[in-house]
Amino acid sequence: MSNTILNDHLWTDEEVAYKLSRSLNKEVEANRKLFGPGGELEGQDLSAPEPEDVVLELDRDVYEHVIGLDIPGLQQDLKQHGLSSKGTEHELRSRLAQALQAKRDDHSNT
Repeated sequence: MSNTILNDHLWTDEEVAYKLSRSLNKEVEANRKLFGPGGELEGQDLSAPEPEDVVLELDRDVYEHVIGLDIPGLQQDLKQHGLSSKGTEHELRSRLAQALQAKRDDHSNT
């Protein structure tokens, strides 16, 4: 009997046991490295659907700044603003864009 286990969350004990019973130790290690404690996506479940109807209203220069950054640049900017630098590339870009735009909007309203 086959079982499909997606690598989009930290696997449960049952999922790990299934993989190990098929000698897929490297897959278990990779999952733990990605989603386990200290992992790049720790605590995240990528199987949860992302809202599709979210529209960010961004100033053009904010958009261009965020879109022009590579992953390390995104992570560095997020850390400088006191924000989490963990997540998918899309999440990082959205988080930074929202923060930069909110900061700008706050300054223009004062």
